[in-house]
Amino acid sequence: MIIAVNIGKSITEGKSVLEATERAWKLNIDNCKTRDYVIGVVKGEIKGCFVLKDVFPDKLDSSRVAFDLEPCFAEEDENVRKMVQFSKVNLKGIQRGKYI
Repeated sequence: MIIAVNIGKSITEGKSVLEATERAWKLNIDNCKTRDYVIGVVKGEIKGCFVLKDVFPDKLDSSRVAFDLEPCFAEEDENVRKMVQFSKVNLKGIQRGKYI
């Protein structure tokens, strides 16, 4: 249902949370297509929750995937955070991406 990606490096480079979350991930494109949401995580903390509209090979590195995202509405954001909390997944340990 959710993909969590570590955006710490991109945020320190000055990208917005949305830009940092959108690209480019070493993830399985078929697995990504079965998810509904993507969260951007920095040091185990959720910085942004997004609705996954589309997944496609990254334009600059076709071995990676990129996302077409839109910000979640407040209620969706709250529900996604609750799902992550309920799953008890360790967000601090995310290197590239994690399917939740």
